[in-house]
Amino acid sequence: MNIAYVLFALSAAVFCYGEACRCGFEKKSDNYCRAEWAAILYVEGVQEVVDRIYDIRILETLKGNIQQADKNHLKTVRNSCGVPLQVNKYYVISGGVSDGHTLTTDLCKFIRKFDSNPAGSVQVPTCPASSRRAKPKLPKLIIST
Repeated sequence: MNIAYVLFALSAAVFCYGEACRCGFEKKSDNYCRAEWAAILYVEGVQEVVDRIYDIRILETLKGNIQQADKNHLKTVRNSCGVPLQVNKYYVISGGVSDGHTLTTDLCKFIRKFDSNPAGSVQVPTCPASSRRAKPKLPKLIIST
């Protein structure tokens, strides 16, 4: 086998692995505003099964209605888009809800870590009223005959 092919295959594998998760060009503040929920939470533990499931305690809900959600667990994938949270740390996190009750987050969401409880002192982005799940505006098409 030609050494050039081996080097090409290895470099392609490294490049593909590094490019496996991309968040696009949005700022973290935009991701916060488009999220279904955001909260200050404390990570109490982690379970590694197919996905990472963190045992959490929600200290304060910052946005969204998560009353019907399982507020004791936060799910994230284990692949490169997953979020490696630290146990016994505080976080401000945004995310979504899957299956109507599972809190989820990923690398592209708003995530800030704190050593102590940031409740009352954390500053989160200010969101325009139309930012949640807003569809991009397309230019008007003018057809002349």
